[in-house]
Amino acid sequence: MSIRSDVLRFVDHLALIAALLVLLSPALLFQAVLWDLGPLPAKPAQLASAERQTQTWKLAKGEGAPHVDPMNPYGFLWRFVAGDPTPMPGETLAYRVARDHVMAQPHRSMLRWHLSNAVLAIWLTRHWTAEELATAGGPTIDQELQYRARRAARVQAEERSRAASAM
Repeated sequence: MSIRSDVLRFVDHLALIAALLVLLSPALLFQAVLWDLGPLPAKPAQLASAERQTQTWKLAKGEGAPHVDPMNPYGFLWRFVAGDPTPMPGETLAYRVARDHVMAQPHRSMLRWHLSNAVLAIWLTRHWTAEELATAGGPTIDQELQYRARRAARVQAEERSRAASAM
């Protein structure tokens, strides 16, 4: 064997290893961030009533019976790269539960916060039922709706104030 063939074989092996690392990187990153999160959220001790779950599901823009399609790191990355910004209702509930859990953790950099939130949301869609997500996500959706209502009222009051001062 010549030195040239040894070098080419070495380069081929490096290229194969690099390709494997690129293909495995979403799964490896998912596992690393999940490990870094520490304790994962506990499932709700008691489920909300069916009516409350349905209400939460509808507030998450869900139709029909609540259901969650399990996400994975590759599909999440593909949707992110493809620019598909609209999450499914089950994903919305998982994001809300994940956000509450990550916000309760010690301060993280913005990149770590976003990665942690995404990874935990993926994990939740794989390990919690739609009923558990609707129960745990209900209060956060209620808080957001209250915030939006207060904000809309504040905007209307400002518009009335401007209209009154313009007269």
